[in-house]
Amino acid sequence: MVGALLVIILLSIVSAIKDVPPLFKTKEWKTLVVYFAVLILGISLTGARAFQVQVPNPLDFVQLLSKPLTDWFMSFLK
Repeated sequence: MVGALLVIILLSIVSAIKDVPPLFKTKEWKTLVVYFAVLILGISLTGARAFQVQVPNPLDFVQLLSKPLTDWFMSFLK
């Protein structure tokens, strides 16, 4: 478990070393913020899975948000 997490972190660092310098040179600050946000989210979720923590399915949240809207549209089609 810990070994898998270390491998993921190591691969993330290698990826960041390759991807980040060009973004700094072109001063793409917003892209850097999004890049690191997604990277941290990915590392966190992978770490949670490596330690067998139950991670909720993101589609459940999307379905929770879209269900009332879908029901509203379906009421017009009946």
